[in-house]
Amino acid sequence: MDIQAKLSKFYKMVISEANKKNFDEFADDCNKIREEIKNYFDNLYIDMIERINVEKLKLCNQTDKFLALKILETKKELLLKRLDLKRMFFVELKRKIIDFVETDDYQNQILNELNNFNPKRYKFKDFIFEFSERDKNLVSVIKNNFEFEILISKEDFIGGYKIYANNYKALLDKTFQCRLEKLKEQFNKFNLESIYTKRNEEIKVN
Repeated sequence: MDIQAKLSKFYKMVISEANKKNFDEFADDCNKIREEIKNYFDNLYIDMIERINVEKLKLCNQTDKFLALKILETKKELLLKRLDLKRMFFVELKRKIIDFVETDDYQNQILNELNNFNPKRYKFKDFIFEFSERDKNLVSVIKNNFEFEILISKEDFIGGYKIYANNYKALLDKTFQCRLEKLKEQFNKFNLESIYTKRNEEIKVN
């Protein structure tokens, strides 16, 4: 093999080795670039997830506040409606009581109660029955049928009567006004107990 052939072969070997080295370096560079790109997108993904979670938390907090506000507003509306219904109920009930007092059934009820009154249940001997001016006509009937001492009060009881011992010690309040007030107290107590019970159940659940 002449010198020219040897140089040509050597040149080819050198070029081949250089190409191989360049290819290996290129492959290494590609792998490095690929790894950097992967790390970049991995970090970008993590950052996006964190931002999304922060926004979700903000949105949840805003939603919770909005719902809490709406629930509070709804409770207030329900409370106002309930109070209004309660007011209307007792206004209507009082009107019906006043209408009832004007009937014969009312007079019969009072006379029946007086017939069933048992003085022996008390340590007093003499009793005083107090009626309002609304019952003047009824009082005349009572005086003709009973020996009770009668007082006429300027206070409007709506209907019914009060009973005192002979020393004017109050024994019984059988007025419709008193019965109406007791009904209101029971109504209020029922509402408060229901709210308290419901609140305790909510606390246990939470």
